[in-house]
Amino acid sequence: MAAQDNPKGEVLLTLGDGVLRLRLTMNAIADIEALLAQPFHDLLSRIASCAGKAGLDGTATRALVWGAMLHQRPDATPRDAGALIDEIGLDRLDGLVFEILEAAGYMRRTGEDEGEAEDGENPPLPPGGAAA
Repeated sequence: MAAQDNPKGEVLLTLGDGVLRLRLTMNAIADIEALLAQPFHDLLSRIASCAGKAGLDGTATRALVWGAMLHQRPDATPRDAGALIDEIGLDRLDGLVFEILEAAGYMRRTGEDEGEAEDGENPPLPPGGAAA
């Protein structure tokens, strides 16, 4: 879902017992920072370093999912987030983490099908990859 189509930055996760609205609010970010005793940008770096790899930063990923859960489930614990991750499965986790961060404006999809960036900045390279 594009950011302009999702002004609240929510990710809807359909579960057996309904729909969970995941959202990174400022309070959620502060709660994540307090839990991990580190700035949020450090958490983003930890998660990015594992993206698309066989490894997983379980603590950082669980903290992110927990923080996103707090919007709808304010009494959720990090262990509840771990149980949610177990329920959805590790195969869907990378995609969910990306969706949460994208909806909150911390990541943006990139790829060949996107064409030029906004305002003409950083246009795609010509065939062969060399700048003209």
